[in-house]
Amino acid sequence: MKIVDQNNLEITAPDLTKGKLVPDKLFVKHHEAVPAAAEQSHYETVAEYPNGGRDIRKVIDVPAQDAIDAWDEYEEVMRYVPFTQEELEQQNKPSELDSIRANIAYLAMMTGNMEGMQL
Repeated sequence: MKIVDQNNLEITAPDLTKGKLVPDKLFVKHHEAVPAAAEQSHYETVAEYPNGGRDIRKVIDVPAQDAIDAWDEYEEVMRYVPFTQEELEQQNKPSELDSIRANIAYLAMMTGNMEGMQL
């Protein structure tokens, strides 16, 4: 999962002692609506017989298409948010447990294993 800063620029090694990672989404692309379309086909003669009979097959020129509503595509990211001056002052010195939790969260995010994480 990609980590981005406040300007949507990718970060490879965020300093978790000076900021935190929060789940976010980045807009990727807008997809226009697609109207429904009926199937278009024709029949071709495969074989003709002396008695006037024929074998035919249906050839689909354009397959049927269900209508699709317009939608926006987003990418799941982690956003690096720097701590405010007040948050930094409250931290004073991070406890060993806080550092371990931050490292676990970062490693889980990098391996894509964020499911069920409660720190």
